[in-house]
Amino acid sequence: MRGFYVLVLGVGFAFWTRPVFGQGMGDKLGLKGTVEDTIVARRLLNESVALINAGKYEDAYSSADSAGKIYTRYLVPESIELAEVLHQKGRAFSNSDQYDKAVEFLQKALDIRLKYYGQYHSEVASSYGNLGVVFNQKKECLLAVEHNQKALEIGIRVLGNDHLDLAKYYNNLGNSCSCIGEFKKALGSYKAALSIRLDKFGESHRLVARTYVNIATCLKDIGELDEALNMYKKSITSLKASVGEYHLDLATVYNNLGLLFFSKSDFTTAIEYHNKALMVKLANLPEDHPYMTSTWNNLGNCFNELGDYEKAKDFHLKALKIEIKTFGEKHPDVAGSYLNLGNCYSDMGERDKAIDYIKKGLSIFLEIFGEQNLNVAWCYENIGNNYAALGNLKTAIEYQNKALDIKTKILGSYHSDVGISINNLAKKYQDSGLYDLAIQNFQKASENLIVSLGAENPYQALTFNNIGTSFLNKIEPENSLIFFQKALIACRYK
Repeated sequence: MRGFYVLVLGVGFAFWTRPVFGQGMGDKLGLKGTVEDTIVARRLLNESVALINAGKYEDAYSSADSAGKIYTRYLVPESIELAEVLHQKGRAFSNSDQYDKAVEFLQKALDIRLKYYGQYHSEVASSYGNLGVVFNQKKECLLAVEHNQKALEIGIRVLGNDHLDLAKYYNNLGNSCSCIGEFKKALGSYKAALSIRLDKFGESHRLVARTYVNIATCLKDIGELDEALNMYKKSITSLKASVGEYHLDLATVYNNLGLLFFSKSDFTTAIEYHNKALMVKLANLPEDHPYMTSTWNNLGNCFNELGDYEKAKDFHLKALKIEIKTFGEKHPDVAGSYLNLGNCYSDMGERDKAIDYIKKGLSIFLEIFGEQNLNVAWCYENIGNNYAALGNLKTAIEYQNKALDIKTKILGSYHSDVGISINNLAKKYQDSGLYDLAIQNFQKASENLIVSLGAENPYQALTFNNIGTSFLNKIEPENSLIFFQKALIACRYK
């Protein structure tokens, strides 16, 4: 039943309700101390939505909170209006990277909407969709898939097959499928989103361009680099036609092209695209804007690969300074910059400094996300690699096992990242002289990578070679020869 207004009937006298705000604030908002104030609450909620879209998240939360106080005074405790307040508060927290609070408020909103509407309603789909986005941001990928799938199923049932909201749900499902390594499913979802958006908008539209970017990124992840490059170029054409040469969305595409060429080890071309992204950003933003930091870090990573470590460190420190000034110490972006600096020192051979910086990043990730998070796993793995380089293989294996445990719980047993981690663990066993454990884990890694990436994946030759080396170290030349021959055959897939 829809939330009702509380009416008080008096005989022969006027009844005044207790004010929700102080006199000054009440006058500013135009409150009358009656149920008509719910009209003001509706206006405040609309303002909250607009403020979120404008990136003013604290103001958005404040407007939603004020609306909530008014509704709480006049409506039943779990009214649908209060669900909307909770939903907008959750969105404000999500956009300001406060993910645990976002989940708390979005879940409360969903619970009320389910009671009020039942399962099949567009606002229920919206709640599931927003929760899916937050779980994806938290790298809780399986929960993200579950919630985005529900949003899509409900959306199809209540809105039909070609509603614009479905494009959003398909896109979000694609993101969460990518998160768990289901790239073919992700690609299918992105293409479904693209079909709807092309039908509604045509080629020259920002949302169409963004969908091309998602398809391109997915293609890059499965190794289809030439097709990915083609999709990025389509995105650039669409953006230039719809928003011009210097829109910030173009910076995102140039950034992704830089990452694509980075993955091809073409670091010079990668730098060219990151500089294009930088040019677009500087046309719109000051040099110390937080949106600049991804470009500084990406340039740092490129120069690091080219061996120009001083320039790399300068870029990473520039990003770190902006992030700390903007967000404070306890923020994922700050942690990411610490990791980049750690990797830089690692490549310079300064392993102790590398471990110190990575542990700084790890501490932040643990405080924000807790133990079961992929960022935490990556930190453990990098710390382990540095301990291995220092010859402390026992500690290296401990960290590698921690990383593997987290990745397996989050991504499942047959994900390529899990397979690569198993391979890294096996290499540490091999270096420790534990050849039976090494062979066992190399074979496990090989099985994983065949399932997750196919038989003709680029890691097979290396894995077979490692197994052959372990047998050789065990003085089993016949078995060693078998796997060296397999490695030779597999080389043609590289």
